[in-house]
Amino acid sequence: MTALEITRGDTRTLDVTCFQPDGVTALDITGFDLWWTAKRTTGDPDPGVMQKTTATGGIAVTGAASGLAAVTIDPADTSALPGVTQLVWDLQARDPAGRIATLASGTLTVLADVTRATS
Repeated sequence: MTALEITRGDTRTLDVTCFQPDGVTALDITGFDLWWTAKRTTGDPDPGVMQKTTATGGIAVTGAASGLAAVTIDPADTSALPGVTQLVWDLQARDPAGRIATLASGTLTVLADVTRATS
C-alpha cells in the first residue's frame, strides 16, 4: 500500500512502475489496459471520486517494456472536494489475454488549498 498526498485543485502526475508478482521485476505492460481509481470507500461504485484510464485518458504508458506509466490528476478532479479528504485508490490492469490484476493500491489524502482564485 502506498500513501499519496495532493493539494486540492493542483495538477499532479503520479509516476507508476508496474511489477510482476515478485514485487521486484518490472512487468511489461505492452498492450495492457490500465485503470486508476480513487474512491471514498472501496464499496463506492465506479468511477468513484475520479477514474483515469489508458482508453479514455489520464494514464499514459511511458515505458511499456519497463512497466512505466504516468497518471495525471487534473485540478477539476479535486477542486470540489471539501477540506481534507481521505480516499482509497488502486491501479488495475487487463492484459492482452483478458486477465485482470491489481498492480498497486493505497490511500490518497487531498489537502485543503489556501488560494482558491487562480484566474
